[in-house]
Amino acid sequence: FYEMWFGDGAASLLLGTEGVVAEFVGSHSVSHDFVDHYRGSEHTYDYMWEERWVRDEGYSKIIPEAVNGLLKKLGMTMDGVTKLCFPCFFKAEQMAIAKALGAAGKVADNMHEVCGETGVAHPFVMLVKALEEASPGDTILLAGFGQGCDALLFKVTDEIKKLPARRGIAGSHATTHAQLMWR
Repeated sequence: FYEMWFGDGAASLLLGTEGVVAEFVGSHSVSHDFVDHYRGSEHTYDYMWEERWVRDEGYSKIIPEAVNGLLKKLGMTMDGVTKLCFPCFFKAEQMAIAKALGAAGKVADNMHEVCGETGVAHPFVMLVKALEEASPGDTILLAGFGQGCDALLFKVTDEIKKLPARRGIAGSHATTHAQLMWR
């Protein structure tokens, strides 16, 4: 199943201290020895643990721990967050986690239906998509799951209005869709 679900994609970010479109506000990380999949040296495909294990002991516990840790560290509540981005294989679980965090209606589409799961790149793919739709003053909370979780908060600046047009995530999806339709 997962070999068919995995996607191929990337995102790039230019980091700096001046003229940024999103200011880095803070981060919080948690580390857990949580193995949800592995590929043995003699095997062609990944071996995944039972979905219930990954869902119940992984996503639903580790992501909220990191997100709540960041909010506490910054003295914020979810009310101060505009968009919550975190990939999750399980769409219903993604919504349940968002609801438990008080972010129902703020969670970004994980885009699995259009690009699959792009692995380590996926949180950044979601961040780029959120930035494409953002307005100055928006706050975007990004969480990446894997052997723990990293949670990062960004505040969109007025510089986003000056960002030159680019293909981005939306353009890549439109191009891919048009190519598939043409075939």
